[in-house]
Amino acid sequence: MRGWNAFLGLFIVIAFLLFPAGADAASISASADKIIYVSGETMTISGSGSNSTNMTATIYDSGNVEVGSAYAMSDSTGSFTITYALSGFSDGDYSVIVSDGTDSIKISIKVVSTLVFLEPHLMGSSSAIGVSTAVTLNATNQSAIGNVSELIDLSLSGIVHYGNYSNLTGNGKTYHFVLVDSKSAGTYDTLYIDDDTEFLLYNISEDSGASSDVETIVHEGEKFKNMMVSKIDMGNGNIVILTTPATSPSYDAGSTVYYIIISSDSNDAILPSQDFSVSLEDNNGTSYNSTTGSTNQYGFYTGSFVAPSSSGSYVINVNNSLGMEFFTVDAFKLQTKVTDISGNPAFSFSPNSKIVIHAVSKLSNGTLVNLTSATAEVKYPNGSTVSYSLSYYSDGMYKKEIDTSGFPNGMYGVRITGVMGSAVQYVSTGFEIKDVSFEVRAINLDYIDQVDGPGGFVTAFAPGTN
Repeated sequence: MRGWNAFLGLFIVIAFLLFPAGADAASISASADKIIYVSGETMTISGSGSNSTNMTATIYDSGNVEVGSAYAMSDSTGSFTITYALSGFSDGDYSVIVSDGTDSIKISIKVVSTLVFLEPHLMGSSSAIGVSTAVTLNATNQSAIGNVSELIDLSLSGIVHYGNYSNLTGNGKTYHFVLVDSKSAGTYDTLYIDDDTEFLLYNISEDSGASSDVETIVHEGEKFKNMMVSKIDMGNGNIVILTTPATSPSYDAGSTVYYIIISSDSNDAILPSQDFSVSLEDNNGTSYNSTTGSTNQYGFYTGSFVAPSSSGSYVINVNNSLGMEFFTVDAFKLQTKVTDISGNPAFSFSPNSKIVIHAVSKLSNGTLVNLTSATAEVKYPNGSTVSYSLSYYSDGMYKKEIDTSGFPNGMYGVRITGVMGSAVQYVSTGFEIKDVSFEVRAINLDYIDQVDGPGGFVTAFAPGTN
């Protein structure tokens, strides 16, 4: 009996915490239009409550001190909208209590002086390069570094940004970088790279000898040599960030996953010295590793995680989902193809053909590996599915011959499931069944170049002609 009384007492405490006296959790619903606001922005709260009732939104800082309030009357359906300008608010966390005088609901927001975007990206190595392009050139001073007059002519502001980097690709050359705002004044989105300072777009006479490279035009996300232009400081034109691109978003268990975090503002200007937290999580939100850090003077931070031992999807999560990058861990690689019975890969088949679905399983180093099971799920044009077991015929190789007699014409999807112990991989392909028709016509080749329209087709030929 004592145990029951203890349980009942615990239940009452929990019920009181979840449903405090005098509060109806369902009587008011409200949400803010953003989670994070820049100081000075207007916050808009929308919701529903009692009909034709005065609704109050009271704002408290992290010390629970009231710092503002606003009011609005709900309409005949209970809907309401409250706005408040967050002018003069300092950086920090705030609570907004929305109340009708009887019931209330709490909304949490954050106010920042600058909205910071933290972008994680996968890399192929541990290092990244920041190139300072803070030197500004115009028609008056451009000759100080060489000749960029043609690029200045392309600039809508008349100002370009310049920088250089020695031994960028390991060939001993110094490469020169010029950022140009050729689409919108003050937005530096186009990058010119050369191994000399003579940026002559219509003359390659300077591209010889030790400076044989021709000017290269690249944009953010494009490659230069063996590197990727991961970020351009479009807002200010002062920085270019280069990385070695990852070859694939798929990793083996235990391998190293290199990443970079880049900080920028809403104008796409790179921001240095921004603090963050980053964690490696699976798709259930379980954290495998985490760390904190700050971006450097070029606005980036590089780090690495060890890929977990279990296959599946994972995410590099920055500041609780304010920046995310996804990758997978594969215990093995699964490939598939559809062929005719002679082994010729094909996509389209005539009705009543025999087709063969193949699956090949490999380790990341290319070694063929046997599976516990391999199945193929074939999805018909009408959406119905049929599953087939693939038969082993050689190390790491499986297949299933299917007679399509009676199969309707249309597009078919194929999803292969490979199982090796507790690891599962999927790969998809497809095929089509359609009627094949032929139409044969004769053509007079003697005057084919003079024929316009169907006049080239003939039904009779003179003896001995082609």
